[in-house]
Amino acid sequence: MVPGRWIGPARFPFPQGTEVGEILPKGSEVAPVKDSPLPRRERKKLETKEKIFNAAIELFRKKGFENTTVEEITEKADVGKGTFFNYFPRKESILNYLGERRMMAIQEAFYENIPEDATIEETLRRIFEILARENEKEKPLVKLIVGEILKSRESLKEEAHAGQLFFKSLLEALIARGQDQGEIKKEFKALKLAEILEGVYFSSVFKWLDSEEDRSLVEDLSEKIGILFEGVRQK
Repeated sequence: MVPGRWIGPARFPFPQGTEVGEILPKGSEVAPVKDSPLPRRERKKLETKEKIFNAAIELFRKKGFENTTVEEITEKADVGKGTFFNYFPRKESILNYLGERRMMAIQEAFYENIPEDATIEETLRRIFEILARENEKEKPLVKLIVGEILKSRESLKEEAHAGQLFFKSLLEALIARGQDQGEIKKEFKALKLAEILEGVYFSSVFKWLDSEEDRSLVEDLSEKIGILFEGVRQK
Protein backbone atom coordinates (compact mmCIF):
# COMPACT_ATOMS: atom_id res chain seq x y z
CA MET A 1 0.00 0.00 0.00
CA VAL A 2 1.86 3.02 -1.20
CA PRO A 3 0.97 6.65 -1.85
CA GLY A 4 0.44 7.29 -5.52
CA ARG A 5 -2.16 6.53 -8.13
CA TRP A 6 -5.28 4.42 -7.88
CA ILE A 7 -4.64 1.70 -10.42
CA GLY A 8 -7.11 -1.06 -11.07
CA PRO A 9 -7.72 -3.81 -13.60
CA ALA A 10 -9.68 -3.11 -16.75
CA ARG A 11 -13.01 -3.91 -15.10
CA PHE A 12 -12.37 -1.50 -12.21
CA PRO A 13 -14.79 1.40 -12.80
CA PHE A 14 -12.21 4.19 -12.54
CA PRO A 15 -9.70 4.79 -15.35
CA GLN A 16 -6.17 3.51 -14.90
CA GLY A 17 -4.06 6.37 -13.59
CA THR A 18 -6.93 8.12 -11.83
CA GLU A 19 -5.41 10.51 -9.30
CA VAL A 20 -5.93 9.50 -5.69
CA GLY A 21 -7.03 13.03 -4.84
CA GLU A 22 -9.90 12.74 -7.30
CA ILE A 23 -11.49 9.90 -5.32
CA LEU A 24 -9.83 9.34 -1.97
CA PRO A 25 -9.17 11.69 0.97
CA LYS A 26 -5.97 13.70 0.73
CA GLY A 27 -3.02 11.70 2.01
CA SER A 28 -4.73 8.34 1.55
CA GLU A 29 -2.78 5.27 0.63
CA VAL A 30 -3.83 2.75 -1.96
CA ALA A 31 -2.98 -0.82 -2.75
CA PRO A 32 -0.15 -1.38 -5.23
CA VAL A 33 -0.73 -2.99 -8.57
CA LYS A 34 -1.00 -6.72 -8.12
CA ASP A 35 2.34 -8.52 -8.50
CA SER A 36 4.21 -5.21 -8.16
CA PRO A 37 6.49 -5.59 -5.12
CA LEU A 38 6.96 -2.60 -2.86
CA PRO A 39 10.40 -1.00 -2.70
CA ARG A 40 12.17 -1.84 0.55
CA ARG A 41 11.86 1.71 1.90
CA GLU A 42 8.12 1.87 1.23
CA ARG A 43 7.64 -1.59 2.73
CA LYS A 44 9.43 -0.46 5.89
CA LYS A 45 7.27 2.66 6.13
CA LEU A 46 4.11 0.61 5.76
CA GLU A 47 5.28 -1.85 8.43
CA THR A 48 5.90 1.03 10.84
CA LYS A 49 2.50 2.55 10.15
CA GLU A 50 0.79 -0.79 10.66
CA LYS A 51 2.68 -1.33 13.92
CA ILE A 52 1.48 2.03 15.26
CA PHE A 53 -2.04 1.36 14.03
CA ASN A 54 -2.25 -2.10 15.61
CA ALA A 55 -0.87 -0.84 18.92
CA ALA A 56 -3.41 1.98 18.98
CA ILE A 57 -6.36 -0.27 18.14
CA GLU A 58 -5.39 -2.69 20.91
CA LEU A 59 -5.32 0.18 23.41
CA PHE A 60 -8.60 1.61 22.12
CA ARG A 61 -10.25 -1.77 22.74
CA LYS A 62 -8.92 -1.95 26.29
CA LYS A 63 -9.18 1.67 27.43
CA GLY A 64 -11.43 3.41 24.93
CA PHE A 65 -10.48 6.14 22.49
CA GLU A 66 -10.74 9.08 24.89
CA ASN A 67 -8.67 7.43 27.62
CA THR A 68 -5.80 6.43 25.33
CA THR A 69 -2.95 8.91 24.91
CA VAL A 70 -0.46 9.29 22.07
CA GLU A 71 2.30 8.59 24.60
CA GLU A 72 0.76 5.22 25.44
CA ILE A 73 0.45 4.36 21.76
CA THR A 74 4.08 5.22 20.99
CA GLU A 75 5.28 3.28 24.01
CA LYS A 76 3.35 0.18 23.01
CA ALA A 77 4.47 0.47 19.38
CA ASP A 78 8.05 1.20 20.50
CA VAL A 79 8.39 4.32 18.35
CA GLY A 80 9.06 7.97 19.10
CA LYS A 81 6.37 10.65 19.13
CA GLY A 82 7.96 12.22 16.07
CA THR A 83 7.56 8.96 14.19
CA PHE A 84 3.93 8.74 15.27
CA PHE A 85 3.14 12.20 13.92
CA ASN A 86 4.93 11.44 10.66
CA TYR A 87 2.23 8.85 9.97
CA PHE A 88 -0.74 10.17 11.92
CA PRO A 89 -1.10 13.96 12.33
CA ARG A 90 -3.45 13.42 15.30
CA LYS A 91 -4.94 10.56 17.26
CA GLU A 92 -8.18 10.72 15.26
CA SER A 93 -6.20 9.96 12.10
CA ILE A 94 -5.83 6.37 13.29
CA LEU A 95 -9.58 5.90 13.00
CA ASN A 96 -9.51 7.50 9.56
CA TYR A 97 -6.87 5.00 8.48
CA LEU A 98 -9.21 2.14 9.33
CA GLY A 99 -11.67 3.61 6.84
CA GLU A 100 -8.94 3.75 4.21
CA ARG A 101 -8.28 0.07 4.77
CA ARG A 102 -11.93 -0.62 3.93
CA MET A 103 -11.42 1.18 0.61
CA MET A 104 -8.31 -0.88 -0.05
CA ALA A 105 -10.32 -4.05 0.62
CA ILE A 106 -12.76 -3.03 -2.11
CA GLN A 107 -9.98 -2.53 -4.64
CA GLU A 108 -8.37 -5.82 -3.64
CA ALA A 109 -11.68 -7.53 -4.34
CA PHE A 110 -11.41 -6.55 -7.99
CA TYR A 111 -8.03 -8.25 -8.18
CA GLU A 112 -8.74 -11.48 -6.35
CA ASN A 113 -12.38 -12.04 -5.41
CA ILE A 114 -14.52 -10.89 -8.32
CA PRO A 115 -14.41 -12.92 -11.56
CA GLU A 116 -13.69 -11.11 -14.80
CA ASP A 117 -17.08 -12.13 -16.20
CA ALA A 118 -19.09 -11.16 -13.10
CA THR A 119 -22.26 -9.18 -13.71
CA ILE A 120 -22.64 -5.76 -12.10
CA GLU A 121 -25.16 -7.20 -9.66
CA GLU A 122 -22.71 -9.94 -8.67
CA THR A 123 -19.95 -7.35 -8.33
CA LEU A 124 -22.04 -5.12 -6.08
CA ARG A 125 -23.11 -8.07 -3.97
CA ARG A 126 -19.47 -9.07 -3.52
CA ILE A 127 -18.42 -5.55 -2.53
CA PHE A 128 -21.16 -5.32 0.08
CA GLU A 129 -20.31 -8.79 1.34
CA ILE A 130 -16.64 -7.85 1.78
CA LEU A 131 -17.51 -4.67 3.66
CA ALA A 132 -20.04 -6.48 5.84
CA ARG A 133 -17.58 -9.24 6.74
CA GLU A 134 -14.94 -6.65 7.63
CA ASN A 135 -17.45 -4.98 9.95
CA GLU A 136 -18.52 -8.28 11.49
CA LYS A 137 -14.91 -9.06 12.38
CA GLU A 138 -14.63 -5.90 14.48
CA LYS A 139 -18.10 -4.91 15.65
CA PRO A 140 -16.96 -3.21 18.92
CA LEU A 141 -14.30 -1.27 17.02
CA VAL A 142 -16.71 -0.20 14.28
CA LYS A 143 -19.14 0.94 16.98
CA LEU A 144 -16.38 2.98 18.61
CA ILE A 145 -15.46 4.66 15.32
CA VAL A 146 -19.06 5.50 14.42
CA GLY A 147 -19.54 6.94 17.90
CA GLU A 148 -16.49 9.16 17.53
CA ILE A 149 -17.61 10.35 14.09
CA LEU A 150 -21.05 11.27 15.42
CA LYS A 151 -19.44 13.41 18.11
CA SER A 152 -18.32 16.93 17.29
CA ARG A 153 -15.01 15.88 15.72
CA GLU A 154 -14.77 17.90 12.53
CA SER A 155 -11.59 16.19 11.31
CA LEU A 156 -13.22 12.77 11.53
CA LYS A 157 -16.42 14.01 9.89
CA GLU A 158 -14.43 15.44 6.97
CA GLU A 159 -12.59 12.16 6.45
CA ALA A 160 -15.80 10.16 6.78
CA HIS A 161 -17.44 12.38 4.18
CA ALA A 162 -14.51 11.82 1.81
CA GLY A 163 -14.85 8.07 2.30
CA GLN A 164 -18.57 8.24 1.57
CA LEU A 165 -17.85 10.24 -1.58
CA PHE A 166 -15.50 7.52 -2.80
CA PHE A 167 -18.05 4.81 -2.00
CA LYS A 168 -20.88 6.60 -3.78
CA SER A 169 -18.65 7.36 -6.79
CA LEU A 170 -17.74 3.69 -7.03
CA LEU A 171 -21.38 2.62 -6.86
CA GLU A 172 -22.43 5.20 -9.45
CA ALA A 173 -19.67 4.12 -11.85
CA LEU A 174 -20.62 0.46 -11.53
CA ILE A 175 -24.32 1.15 -12.01
CA ALA A 176 -23.62 3.30 -15.08
CA ARG A 177 -21.55 0.47 -16.51
CA GLY A 178 -24.39 -1.94 -15.79
CA GLN A 179 -26.75 0.33 -17.69
CA ASP A 180 -24.36 0.53 -20.65
CA GLN A 181 -24.12 -3.28 -20.67
CA GLY A 182 -27.89 -3.70 -20.60
CA GLU A 183 -28.01 -5.18 -17.09
CA ILE A 184 -29.75 -2.28 -15.33
CA LYS A 185 -32.70 -0.21 -16.54
CA LYS A 186 -31.66 3.14 -18.00
CA GLU A 187 -34.82 4.90 -16.85
CA PHE A 188 -33.20 5.37 -13.44
CA LYS A 189 -30.35 7.83 -12.92
CA ALA A 190 -27.15 6.06 -11.89
CA LEU A 191 -26.48 8.65 -9.19
CA LYS A 192 -29.90 8.15 -7.60
CA LEU A 193 -29.49 4.38 -7.56
CA ALA A 194 -26.02 4.84 -6.03
CA GLU A 195 -27.48 7.06 -3.31
CA ILE A 196 -30.14 4.44 -2.56
CA LEU A 197 -27.52 1.68 -2.30
CA GLU A 198 -25.33 3.90 -0.14
CA GLY A 199 -28.28 4.60 2.14
CA VAL A 200 -29.14 0.90 2.35
CA TYR A 201 -25.57 0.11 3.38
CA PHE A 202 -25.16 2.74 6.08
CA SER A 203 -28.65 2.38 7.54
CA SER A 204 -28.13 -1.39 7.73
CA VAL A 205 -24.77 -0.96 9.47
CA PHE A 206 -26.22 1.49 12.01
CA LYS A 207 -29.15 -0.83 12.76
CA TRP A 208 -26.79 -3.80 13.08
CA LEU A 209 -24.51 -1.89 15.47
CA ASP A 210 -27.47 -0.89 17.62
CA SER A 211 -28.83 -4.43 17.82
CA GLU A 212 -27.95 -6.82 20.62
CA GLU A 213 -29.12 -9.76 18.54
CA ASP A 214 -26.68 -12.02 16.74
CA ARG A 215 -27.77 -10.79 13.31
CA SER A 216 -25.80 -11.35 10.11
CA LEU A 217 -25.00 -8.08 8.38
CA VAL A 218 -23.87 -10.06 5.31
CA GLU A 219 -27.24 -11.78 4.94
CA ASP A 220 -29.21 -8.61 5.67
CA LEU A 221 -27.42 -6.62 2.96
CA SER A 222 -27.63 -9.47 0.45
CA GLU A 223 -31.39 -9.70 0.91
CA LYS A 224 -31.87 -5.95 0.51
CA ILE A 225 -29.72 -5.77 -2.63
CA GLY A 226 -31.76 -8.63 -4.07
CA ILE A 227 -35.00 -6.72 -3.43
CA LEU A 228 -33.57 -3.57 -5.04
CA PHE A 229 -32.40 -5.42 -8.14
CA GLU A 230 -35.83 -6.98 -8.61
CA GLY A 231 -36.95 -3.47 -9.51
CA VAL A 232 -33.99 -2.20 -11.52
CA ARG A 233 -32.73 -5.32 -13.29
CA GLN A 234 -33.22 -5.22 -17.06
CA LYS A 235 -35.50 -8.13 -17.91
